[in-house]
Amino acid sequence: MQTIASPDLTPDNQAILAWIRKNNFEHLAIHVDVDVLNPRSFYSQFSNNPISPQTFNNVKEEMTIPQLSKIIQDVSLVTDIAGITFAEHMPWDALNLKKMMEQFSFMK
Repeated sequence: MQTIASPDLTPDNQAILAWIRKNNFEHLAIHVDVDVLNPRSFYSQFSNNPISPQTFNNVKEEMTIPQLSKIIQDVSLVTDIAGITFAEHMPWDALNLKKMMEQFSFMK
């Protein structure tokens, strides 16, 4: 499987678009692990558990949401996007807030 690391991407996404054209992909399913995003851009990642001493992934990518959005938009101009998935999303703050609220006696 061919891969392109995010540091190797260019603003015009030509490497990705050329790969799609070269392989004559008419339909494409896109899978995104959200940990490709810079955690300052998107914090709700599985590896960012604020209460765990264990680190799952010490290497964080530097991609931003606008960069990822542009890639997906550009791809949609040259092929049909049949589906898209996002993985490793974990809203730690929402989960921790829920757990805190469960402790309030007036919430029961």
